[in-house]
Amino acid sequence: MKKLMILGLLLASTYASAVDHQQTYQTFVDTQGNISLPSDYLMQDFVHVGSNTVADPQTQTLLNINATYVQKSALQEYRQTGQWPDGTMIVKSIKFVSDKKSLLSGDVQHQTDRDIEFVMIKDRVGRFQNTANKAVWGEGWGWAQFTDPKDLSRNTNDDRNYCQGCHMPRKNTDWLYTDIYPLMQR
Repeated sequence: MKKLMILGLLLASTYASAVDHQQTYQTFVDTQGNISLPSDYLMQDFVHVGSNTVADPQTQTLLNINATYVQKSALQEYRQTGQWPDGTMIVKSIKFVSDKKSLLSGDVQHQTDRDIEFVMIKDRVGRFQNTANKAVWGEGWGWAQFTDPKDLSRNTNDDRNYCQGCHMPRKNTDWLYTDIYPLMQR
């Protein structure tokens, strides 16, 4: 009996995590395709899939740290199938860094604050092609940018081409740089 209860709990938790990314459209996208950023996504079962940095090409001074997060259940499904499930939300947080400071350990730079967030939401059915916000949806994703930490419901990107410009080299991998994120490796 105890083994059956444990098996039941395992199956229930697996099922719960396998469907939570489907709530994206109920919670973070309205019927017109407006995308909002979850203010506490790090507390909502998102996992860190990797980070990278951007440096000034001339001085090599660090400019920002980019950390990318995705819903755990969506990542699990992607790793099993190679396809991002409908409703997957990927958040890229860009943190600008301070000037160099001398500490006992050497010169350091540190993140200053949350500055910009980018969001991609997987749309497998083209649900927003007949809405006023159709310009931010296409190629299988919704694209958003949030630059005001006081207004997480205001997408400051009004055209997916702005975001897709940086993703163009990865059009063949569903617009994602999966090769630079260890957890996205299959």
